[in-house]
Amino acid sequence: NYPFLKEESDLDIALPDGTSDEAYLDAVDHALRIAMRWEPELILYLAGADPYEGDALGRLAVSMDGMARRDALVYDHAERSGVPLALVMSGGYATEVEEIARIHAGSVLAAAERWAARRGRPSRAPT
Repeated sequence: NYPFLKEESDLDIALPDGTSDEAYLDAVDHALRIAMRWEPELILYLAGADPYEGDALGRLAVSMDGMARRDALVYDHAERSGVPLALVMSGGYATEVEEIARIHAGSVLAAAERWAARRGRPSRAPT
């Protein structure tokens, strides 16, 4: 759902405009299952905020909860496979800047909480 002219790749998964949580999360899960077949040594997770329903350029309709569930899905796949994950923030053109910040902060805090749990330490993330 790139809003401008985009080069096609072998790994694109086209979603109809207005795709919301469940269909989006199913597509993410499907893509992760395919990607894990290659037995990666590292996952670079580009956690864009573009799928969010309030994004001015994106054409998807994923809720704030759906964005958090997407993060959890990616983190679950990484943990189950034992593959290290590097998190990178990306995109986000919501008219309310606070919403973009909330999405990105949620991605980082969820990753920090999982890291702390794996190390057997309590999370120091704010509640």
